[in-house]
Amino acid sequence: MSGEAVVVGVRLRPFVGYEQGQSACLEIRDDKTVSVLCQGGREAKDFAFDVAMDSTDKTKDNYVSQVKCYELMAKKMIEHIIAGYSTCLFCYGQTGTGKTTTIMGSPKPVSEQGLLLRLINDLFEFAESQREQGSSINLKVQMLEVYNEKIKDLLAPKTDSFTRQKPPEVHVHPKHVSMLRAPRIQKQKASTTVLS
Repeated sequence: MSGEAVVVGVRLRPFVGYEQGQSACLEIRDDKTVSVLCQGGREAKDFAFDVAMDSTDKTKDNYVSQVKCYELMAKKMIEHIIAGYSTCLFCYGQTGTGKTTTIMGSPKPVSEQGLLLRLINDLFEFAESQREQGSSINLKVQMLEVYNEKIKDLLAPKTDSFTRQKPPEVHVHPKHVSMLRAPRIQKQKASTTVLS
């Protein structure tokens, strides 16, 4: 098992329609370095990460696809989970920077699935292989979204338009840790059920 506790990665997405024709302000220098390209003759500033991924151009040799992004950032989480450690996949950035594409991607084709879909599928495949060998497996998954300072439980059952979903309770102890209590979801049969 790899020994890192926290891995920080950055991924650059391609320009979207309204950005076409603009000059890039960021550049991946190597697999760990991102440069902020300054204008007006100022020197570029470099920032180091555990992983720097360029997903701007599929024709480049260093292009990072959804598959490669998973291998670099999330696949190693499976061995941590199997070893009994709690894990967390956290994606942060401004609106429109590609968080949803990186985390969720598209269910089909499989090559376009994001980190979370791949992680859950690999986890369920491992659990099923262990069950076939006679093991008992208990998986607990929590998926939260923090948006505009509001927490939303992404696995809570959908409600009709007249009933509001009860938000998770957040308790913060001034000297210790925060605790989040969300409504429980009963056992699901497959990852496709959980993520639909």
